[in-house]
Amino acid sequence: MAQNPPLSPNLVYRRLTATDEAQVRELCAECFPITYPDRWYSYITSDQVFSLSAWTEGCNRPPGNGSGLVGMLVAELQGLEQLEGEGVLALERSETNTTAMYVISLGITERYRRCGIGHYLMTSLLDHVTSTLSNCWAVYLHVVSSNTPAIEFYRRFGFSSLTCIPGYYTISQRPQDGLLFIRYVNQGEPFSHSLSAYTRRYVTESSSCRLVAGLCQALRHWLTQYTFRNNTDSKNRLLCPP
Repeated sequence: MAQNPPLSPNLVYRRLTATDEAQVRELCAECFPITYPDRWYSYITSDQVFSLSAWTEGCNRPPGNGSGLVGMLVAELQGLEQLEGEGVLALERSETNTTAMYVISLGITERYRRCGIGHYLMTSLLDHVTSTLSNCWAVYLHVVSSNTPAIEFYRRFGFSSLTCIPGYYTISQRPQDGLLFIRYVNQGEPFSHSLSAYTRRYVTESSSCRLVAGLCQALRHWLTQYTFRNNTDSKNRLLCPP
């Protein structure tokens, strides 16, 4: 279960809505060195995603006068096709209804960092996944390889680095490497474990045709682990330490 929300300062936690877009733009301008397209803001403030945001007292103040939004986490549930494209598919859990939760954005304004807000947001997401999404076997995200505070934060939550993606980000017109971090949940398992189990299953069925087919499929998925989309869509970017 998630810990109690931080009590100091007094904060209110709730979903983002379309009416929060101006405040979200302010937070992103402070936290992230990327200019996002308008459709990105519309998407993360819609009901198509999981979102949780932290607001100070007076959160209805107009934008530009202290918006009151001090932190947010946004994530989306991804299906099998998206997971194969990202190279994070675990073979043993590759049923047609397999999903994973992708953290689109996690940002806390500088003044309110290290107050427990990021911890509460991430814990709430993990609790949501493990308690209500039994077919979701992993939570994953991308982070700039030089963002040490964020990397340490994710490691404390049990995330581990799956691979490095050269030039995944473009910051100040310069390519920056990205790390893909993943945490397995709900009996999901790392790729290497799935590969071994998958191979053993076909060996014990004593069918050479099935064995060859199984090994070919295992090899195909193994290769996808190293084939990543160099996606320039700004929707999939995670930069700011909590």
